[in-house]
Order: sequence, then structure tokens, then C-alpha cells
Amino acid sequence: MFSNNQINQISNNEPEAIRSLSKKKIYEKLAEDYLLPNFSCRAIIRDYLAGVYSNNYFRVGLSEINKFKVDITPRLMKKAVFVDVSQIVQKIDALLKESNRPHLGFIHGYMPDTEWLYQVARFVDPCNAAGIFEHSIRDPTNPIIDSDKVLVAQRVAEKILLADNNLLGKRNVMDSVRDLCETQRKMSCRERKLKLMEVRGIKLMEEIKEGKLEVESKLRVTSLIVRAEVRQKYERDERGISEEEEHRRLLKVKEM
Repeated sequence: MFSNNQINQISNNEPEAIRSLSKKKIYEKLAEDYLLPNFSCRAIIRDYLAGVYSNNYFRVGLSEINKFKVDITPRLMKKAVFVDVSQIVQKIDALLKESNRPHLGFIHGYMPDTEWLYQVARFVDPCNAAGIFEHSIRDPTNPIIDSDKVLVAQRVAEKILLADNNLLGKRNVMDSVRDLCETQRKMSCRERKLKLMEVRGIKLMEEIKEGKLEVESKLRVTSLIVRAEVRQKYERDERGISEEEEHRRLLKVKEM
């Protein structure tokens, strides 16, 4: 994991216009034009703000979102049952990718505040293809993206299987459906954890490979240093022996 200092380091990839600004100043500058997560949430790091500034990450203008919210009633903002907040970012990113728009840009574990997240989810997904809300703002009469097509198929299946058979009001049926949804949610969480562990495993293997190369390099350096020291000791010893022999020779000459 990265420390807060590492996360908020100034990158050479940042646009020059904001490189000299503090994180708070960049946030205030962007907040004049765009809907941003709360400044105090973990999602607000320099990389995210720089990505929003350069339009590499998803952004929506204040005027655009305010016009959109005019017709949004509390009923349309009602969350669906069994929605896992940790999945919402992934679902929104998938929808943005399908429509060729920039992704949200959040580092794993650095979540935005839920108020911002739900507003963006409602804006990005008016057809409720991700199933985050109980109601759609509009139905996809001509599905364009895969998620909308899945939503249409899901509703047809629900109508045929449940509604047409008058099963929506049956408590045992709905309890079973809820249990199924909860089990599916838990399985999806485990799958995400496994994928995360696989990513971390790959990164760890890369770090081990780099570590081995570093050990080999430092071993060569250490070997050279030791050899140089041994050579110098040998030379000193040789000089000492030669000086001692010369001293003995001079003594013999004097005795003669």
C-alpha cells in the first residue's frame, strides 16, 4: 500500500498549469466548474485531480448535472436492495468504458463519498443498467450498450417468470430471490478479492525479480570490494616481508 505522502506526490506527468498548486488549490479550481467528491474523502488525491483537470478521468460540469437533477425526484434516487457500495465504482467504470468515456480514475481502496457516487451513478446510468437504483429514469427502447441489453433481458425474464405467474407478492419466493442475490453478491466479492490477490501476486513476483537482480548486482560490488581489500593486504604483507629481509641483510653487512 502507498502512504499518503507517496499518493500525493507531485508527478512530472501533471499539467504544468497545476504543478505548482497545492492539492487544495487544485480542488478549489476544479470545483468551480465540475462536480467533485467531498474534499475530505480518500478519493481526493493529486493523481485524481490532475486526471480530472486534463479530462483523462470522468468529469461532469456543474451546469450539466444541475440541469439533470431538476427532474430527479427522491423516488428515482431510491437505492436498490442488496447493492454493494464497493461494486458501484466498478459498475460505473464498466458503463463508462462501454460508452467510450473516461473512467472514474479512483485507486483501489480510495473511495469517493457516497453522495457524489450515487449522483454520478444516476447521471451515467439513467436506464439503471447496473441495477443500482430501484427505478429507471428512462427505459432503453433501443439498447446501445451491452449493459442496457442485459437489463432489458433481465426485465423480460422477471416478467415472464415472476410477474406473469403472480409470484412477486409471494413471501417465500421473494425471500428465496433475496437469498440468491445475497449469495451471488458474496460470491462476486470473493471473485474480486481473488482478482486483487492475483494482481498483487503478479506485482510481488515482479518485485522479487527486481530484488534478485539487485542482490546479484550488490553481490558483484561486494565481491570486487573484498577482492580489492585482499589484494591490498597481500601487497602490504609482501612489502613487510621485503622490508624485513632488507633489514636482516643490512645487519649481516654490519656484523662483517
